[in-house]
Amino acid sequence: MTTTTTQPTPLDLKQSASLEELYGQLGPIGMSAGWAKKNPSLWPEPKKTFRPHRWSYAQAKGALDAAGRLINTELAERRNLILQNPGEELRDLAHHRRGVSDDHAG
Repeated sequence: MTTTTTQPTPLDLKQSASLEELYGQLGPIGMSAGWAKKNPSLWPEPKKTFRPHRWSYAQAKGALDAAGRLINTELAERRNLILQNPGEELRDLAHHRRGVSDDHAG
């Protein structure tokens, strides 16, 4: 039995109505919110578990368009995404919120 996961379209991402909705859409496409990360993105040596992967520019742009609308500069100086390698366990985006709630969004 094959399980298929529906991925958000660039428009779905761009039109995210809240940070919670945006965070929920990033996981299935192997991305996370760079403004809400708690672990470093760089390592001194390459990880051997990483696998080749291609991320969608259109999906990333849609997510960043939403972030530009939902995250103000008081909450985060930059809006960036972390491209998560499928060879690593994808982290639950809900714990990245670190107290970020929709009422803080611009």
